[in-house]
Amino acid sequence: MLTTREPISFVNEGQKLIGVLHRPVEAYRDKIPAVVFFHGFTGTKVERHRIFVKAAEALAREGIAALRFDFRGSGDSEGDFEDMTLPGEISDARVSLDYVSGVPGVDGNNIGILGLSMGGAVAASVSDDPRVRSVVMWSAVADLERTFMDAVRSGTWQEVSGVGGAERSRRATPNGAHEADEASGPPGAARARGAGAAGKPDGTDGADGAGGGNGASRADGEERENGRHPEGSGNVQIPPFAIPRRVDVKGNVVGREFILTLADVRPLETVRRCKAPVLVIHGDRDESVPVSHSAMYERAMKEAGVTVEVHIVAGADHTFNSAVWEAEVISKTVEWFKRSLLRQFGGR
Repeated sequence: MLTTREPISFVNEGQKLIGVLHRPVEAYRDKIPAVVFFHGFTGTKVERHRIFVKAAEALAREGIAALRFDFRGSGDSEGDFEDMTLPGEISDARVSLDYVSGVPGVDGNNIGILGLSMGGAVAASVSDDPRVRSVVMWSAVADLERTFMDAVRSGTWQEVSGVGGAERSRRATPNGAHEADEASGPPGAARARGAGAAGKPDGTDGADGAGGGNGASRADGEERENGRHPEGSGNVQIPPFAIPRRVDVKGNVVGREFILTLADVRPLETVRRCKAPVLVIHGDRDESVPVSHSAMYERAMKEAGVTVEVHIVAGADHTFNSAVWEAEVISKTVEWFKRSLLRQFGGR
């Protein structure tokens, strides 16, 4: 089936988000379903080896519209990455559902969502929207605080200064005073961050930057699944003064608010309220977000009575960086959305 793609934009909190809408060329008697894609941390609407583009085209060939877009501060969208927070991305995701629901020819009550890595946590966090009828999560982060806080605790995320303009060098604090320049910090902050600690060089995966590398091991994930919290994880908090104001993650400047607001998001709780079937896909050699995260999602959903299926891609890494893994992931994903979305669709 022939497809078409067109650039689109929508606005959230005064900033323009840029995306691409894929649709089948063939005319349909009834409105068609759509799938919205949520990219990962430091990712874009394209993602590694254009896997989002290929998946969107595959869906459009089957009669399902697909929307890929960049969160604010990422890709072509307005905003600064330094201002990115997970609650902000969840807000963008909800607005994207509003947008696609209003596209002419799209059934606004028959929407699928697909998220990769941190975008998988975003998908879980909006899965309770009644318009969502199907969910797919690729390499999804379940334990957000441990995944990202480990990078802060270990010092693998290094504080950066002198970048981003003078307006970011001094910021008002709640009491009206101003913080010192980012190059300096409160006494002991560098020690609290553990500068120079061993481990993965930057706490990231090359594709979307999510993950604490060896900070969230399979064994630790299994212990948390069973209700046991390994030492150094769980609710162990870093004092706010010890969190860097700005850190450099492979050239992406991440602001303190990203870390401080992680605790506001509970994807494992939200997904329990999901009324749609959920497909979880994960590689068993993912070093950025270990496969144990998918087990956490599976357990949470099964306990809540949510329909869930887990598909493990043997040997695959975080972003399925081989043609064979990619083909398996896209094929499984398209078949899932065809079963869960097209069966509610009246025909061509």
